[in-house]
Amino acid sequence: MRDTLIGWITRLLSALFPTVRRPEPAEGPLAPASILILKPCCLGDVLLATPAVAALKRAFPDAQIDFAVGSWARAAVANSPHLRQLVDTGKVGQGAYGWRDLWSLAARLRAGHYDLCVTLDRSPRIGLVPWLAGIPLRAGLDSRGRGFAHNIRVPVPPIRYEPELYLDVPRAVIPQTARSKFDFVPSEFFPTDADKAFAQALLQAALPDPRWPIVAIHPGGGNNPGMVLASKRWPAERFAAIANRLSETYKATVVLIGADSDREATQAVRAAMPFDRLTATPLDLTARLNFGQLGALYQRCALMIGNDSGV
Repeated sequence: MRDTLIGWITRLLSALFPTVRRPEPAEGPLAPASILILKPCCLGDVLLATPAVAALKRAFPDAQIDFAVGSWARAAVANSPHLRQLVDTGKVGQGAYGWRDLWSLAARLRAGHYDLCVTLDRSPRIGLVPWLAGIPLRAGLDSRGRGFAHNIRVPVPPIRYEPELYLDVPRAVIPQTARSKFDFVPSEFFPTDADKAFAQALLQAALPDPRWPIVAIHPGGGNNPGMVLASKRWPAERFAAIANRLSETYKATVVLIGADSDREATQAVRAAMPFDRLTATPLDLTARLNFGQLGALYQRCALMIGNDSGV
């Protein structure tokens, strides 16, 4: 009932916010000098938005591109070479927040004097922020009328792969670019040199044999600001069964990963694995890696098995 009511209200509000005509292919693309990408949360969603970042940079190589993101998901784009800077969204989009938080964020964005804001979020309140900030061109997702404050509104189909949906927003402001040029764009993450050196030293000290493949297993996840979904987690004993099989068949070195909040899950996997063979002994890195170091570790792995999460 709440979603239905919000849908009716936002559709009525749409009449108060006029849209702009999209340029035809013959007219060439819009050429904003400064672009803001607005996606406060969450870690996995921000990672899935990185193809849209790369697409905008390819289309507008001379534009200054900033990314407005919350502290929880900041690590996902912290070292992106496509971005000039990150703008802290504060509480907005991360658990409970109020209208004062929205006004505060809008004031910070107004100071940036952006030409274009690309909003990759379905929330009507987050979609209102670029309008409050006075950004003239506002492209964003319009889920059941919730994108009423955008003047370029991108439909949200019932079923669509999330990175493709996010790419639909750049497609709407770059109409002359063929869809094929946006297909198969991977998500991107950029560990620092320090992250890579840390992972290299850690693995050199811990691996029983550097010739064996490394398999990372993440049995936790499902935690975000204002939301805990332990139901996203596959049973620990099944992770252990796969780890045992990979160890026996390929002599894989199993690495258990997770934050401190995942410790119970990683301990359960570890407890379900035998320790009578060197190849089956997992390397437990729970709460020992930051996000950049984790990315560097993945670059050395043959396989990662995990739940639906940013990790």
